[in-house]
Amino acid sequence: RELYPKAKRAVSKALEIDNQLAEAHISLGLLIMLNEWDWINSGNEYQAGIKLNPNYATGHHWYAEWLLFMGRTTEAIEEISIAVKLDPVSPAILKDQGMTFYYCRQYDRAIESAKKTLELNPDFATAYRLLSLAYQGKGMYDAAIEENQRWGQYTGNKVKTNISLAQIYA
Repeated sequence: RELYPKAKRAVSKALEIDNQLAEAHISLGLLIMLNEWDWINSGNEYQAGIKLNPNYATGHHWYAEWLLFMGRTTEAIEEISIAVKLDPVSPAILKDQGMTFYYCRQYDRAIESAKKTLELNPDFATAYRLLSLAYQGKGMYDAAIEENQRWGQYTGNKVKTNISLAQIYA
């Protein structure tokens, strides 16, 4: 509640200074999407930013999430793949490529993305969560429990870890 108005003012000021800043349009799209749930205008901002700078990996990354939220799964996979091509060593982008595959029920591809993420950064905690989810999707519950425990060790959040464990057992 406190940060959103400050972030929106900063992005608005950046666009006031230069309306051709792709990064500002992408950031505005994210702010609108996550705080206002204004799907039309957030999508428009992502598209404007990508048009201004088609080589901005984060723009494709966040737009892929928007597409996924819209249920446009094929386009989401295409968009996150562009982000990975533009920044193949970003753990966040690789992990979210895996999450996109997970939500599209492409569990083997999700596992592959999670493992690539962990090759780059073995301490990237959310990649363990992704592995746990993907293993659940494949019915590999022992592996899911093991990765859930790793996720819990890295995050230290016993409540979330236990809730996730209960979900696996269920």
